[in-house]
Amino acid sequence: MSDINGAILERLEKVVDKLSENSSKMGELLAVHNEKLDKQDRIDAVLFEKIESVHREINRRSDEIKKGCERDIRKVDDRLRTMEKKMWSIFGALSIISLSSLVQSDNRSSGT
Repeated sequence: MSDINGAILERLEKVVDKLSENSSKMGELLAVHNEKLDKQDRIDAVLFEKIESVHREINRRSDEIKKGCERDIRKVDDRLRTMEKKMWSIFGALSIISLSSLVQSDNRSSGT
């Protein structure tokens, strides 16, 4: 019976040793895993900061482009208004010239 008890104790000691080794290995694996997670968190923080930086730059550039387009549209609109004023001035001048020639030709024809 003492042989059986000795064998059981020996076997239990081996099981406890294996469990202890496995526990130690699991602790090492968890430490490595936690280190990898921490490293990935740092990398993610850098990437998110870069994304935010690119987003700010895109918004700044799009605002510049928008302001430039608005400025150009105002310039074109001003030029069109100037051309329209000149066109109407020329149209008015031609109308006056045409009317005055008609009046002169009427005066000539009625005077003869």
